[in-house]
This record gives sequence, structure tokens and C-alpha cells, in this order.
Amino acid sequence: MTLFDFERSEQEALRQVLESRGYTADEETVALYLKINGALWEANARGEIDQDFLTVERFAAFMRVKGGEHDPRQFNRDYLEALGAGCYLLPGAEDFCRTLAGAGCRVSFLARGATLEAIRSGGVKRTGLLGTVEIPAGGVSASDDYASFPLATFDYVLVCAKTLANDAISRALDAHRRMLKADGKIVLLQNGWGNDAPYRRFFAPEQVWNARVITGFQRTAPNVSEVTVYTEPVLLGSLYGLPSAPMEPLAAVLSASGLPAEASGQVSRALWAKMVYNCTLNPLGAVLGLPYGALGECAETREIMDELMDEIFAVMHAAGYDTFWPDAASYREAFYGKLLPDTYHHNSSTLQDIRAKRPTEIGTLTGVILDLGKKHGVPTPVNATLYRLIRGLEKNY
Repeated sequence: MTLFDFERSEQEALRQVLESRGYTADEETVALYLKINGALWEANARGEIDQDFLTVERFAAFMRVKGGEHDPRQFNRDYLEALGAGCYLLPGAEDFCRTLAGAGCRVSFLARGATLEAIRSGGVKRTGLLGTVEIPAGGVSASDDYASFPLATFDYVLVCAKTLANDAISRALDAHRRMLKADGKIVLLQNGWGNDAPYRRFFAPEQVWNARVITGFQRTAPNVSEVTVYTEPVLLGSLYGLPSAPMEPLAAVLSASGLPAEASGQVSRALWAKMVYNCTLNPLGAVLGLPYGALGECAETREIMDELMDEIFAVMHAAGYDTFWPDAASYREAFYGKLLPDTYHHNSSTLQDIRAKRPTEIGTLTGVILDLGKKHGVPTPVNATLYRLIRGLEKNY
């Protein structure tokens, strides 16, 4: 089983290709590239440019600002090659692997640097709300090379990276698909909606599965993760109406080692429930710099959240989807009564990205609401305002 931290891999790949061409990969230079790249991906999403142009133009535009006469096509090829070799882990990714290893599964990590050394020398450990699981050195395998894994090794590949990474990860998995067993499954554990689309370019519906995760993780050491928030079991299933039986073994081992999980035929509804939750809290909390709970303490911010919920439910229903609550009014009761109190002190991933000056996942969260609203003729003025504010913060890193 393998899990990817695309953002860190992206930064390392970018550092390599910049320094190999004589550029200093300092914060300002990296921020320039990310700004150019982000603007081009936005243009691609609007249908203004295609991806082939984008991947070359991002380096050509970079050189127009920073100087240099390198071949932008080779620049991009070298970047993608370095990106494919990059293997870094997210905090939650390590925790899932520890959980599975603790249940007796064979687990493999793709890792580099301090993380790789820590796993090889000290094993892995999970602490926090769901108890402690510790696997000694040698209890899991770890490598920095895809080719080191035998063919037909993996029953499941878990993708826990930011949604911005899905194009690159899906291509990398296609290139290394022989790691999967014939009936191997790719399981996406991500925020947002529509994340399956890049993977479906290369893999059949029977191979692409989704998960709803409402659990918070914090990495306290290169090989140690702490569970800081838990509200509901992980739900695993298909968005294509397939029986959830292939997810039952994965759910069973997660549950057996202390992370409750269920195979479910309700993953679409669960993901939309999380969409309502994330799109209500994440951009507003990021713009104001506040944790979730603080947003519920102010009458004015509650009014904004109520308006966001109304718009999201209208869009969801117009697009033909539903969730566990029939309307925004009934959702509000659960939201203010349980969901918000359970995660009171949590800072959204969008706020964490803004503070770290990283690209956010706003495109696969609020951006999806705006796109579906436009497609189905549903006004979304409050969501649109917050979307523009997040994009404004990103452009001014």
C-alpha cells in the first residue's frame, strides 16, 4: 500500500530542476513559479488553454521573468521525471499505514530523506485519540524507488494527497500500474468532488474507489502521527453504483486496528455531506484566519454560513445529487448541534495552506459549487465571493 504527499514531492522536483539550470530555489523563486503555474491551471479550467500548452508555457513564462534560454519542453520533461521519483508522505497517510500494519497487513511506504531513514531505523507509530499502534523497524517496508517493489504487489493504493496533485498522481500510477495486482484498487481519500475523473482516464470503474474521512492527524515526528480529531468512521465505496464488497477487507483491517471504517453504498451522499461542511467552513475560516468553532460564535459569520449552506444545497439538488439531510434547514441542526462542536478547535486545510503560502484546494471545493451552479442555473453569490477572496490571497503570496 502506498500514499503520496504531492506538495512536498512537487517542491523537491521543482528545486532539482531549478538548481540544475542555475536558478536559486529560494522562497521567492518558487513562489513565482507557483503563481505562474496556478494562473495557467485556472485558464485551463476555463477552457482557454489546453494542458499540452500549459505544461510548456509555465516554464517559458518563468524564464521570461527570471531569464534563461533553456528548452521549456525539456524543462517540463525533467520536472515530471523528478516528480515521478519523488516519494513523500502526508501525516494521515502514515497513520493509515500504521493502522493497516498493526492489523497484520503487508504495508509499503514510498518515502525519502528523514522519513525514509526514520521508518527503516525506528518503524512507525500512531498515537492519539484512537489509541497507540507501534510497528518496530522491519515490520513495514520502505523505499524511495517505485521499481524496488515487486510486480503485482498491492491490493490497495491509498491516495491521500491534495486534490491539485491528481493529474500527476494518476499519470504516475498509470506508468507504474504493474505494482498493482490484477484486481488491485486505487482508493482516493481526499476532500472535494470529482477527484475520480483523472484516474478514470487510465483505470476502469472497478479499480477507482473513494473514501469519506473525517479524522484529523498531526505528524509529531518523521515516523510518528497523532490522531487529534475523530467524529465518524471512514466510509469506503464506489461512485459508480458498484457493490461495496471489494472495500470490506480494507474496512475490516482499518477497524481491527483502531480506526473505525465501513464499506458503504452511500459514499456519494457522504462525500456531498463533507462538501457542504468543507465549503461552508474552509474558505470563510481561511479568509478570517479563524478555527471552525469560532465561526459559530458570531451571529454575522453564522448568517454567512447559513447562506452558504442554502446555495450549496440548491446546487447539489439541481445537479442531481443528495446527501443525508433533505434540505439546508435540517442540515443546520446537525451542523450547529454536533458537527461544528466536534471539530471546534480545528484549523481548516485551506487556512493551513494560506498560512504556508501553498496553493489551496478551493477549486475542487467551492470551485465545484460555482461550476455546477453555472451549469444548472443556480445563483451562488456568497460562495463566489469567498472563492474570489481565496484566489486573491493565493495570488498575493
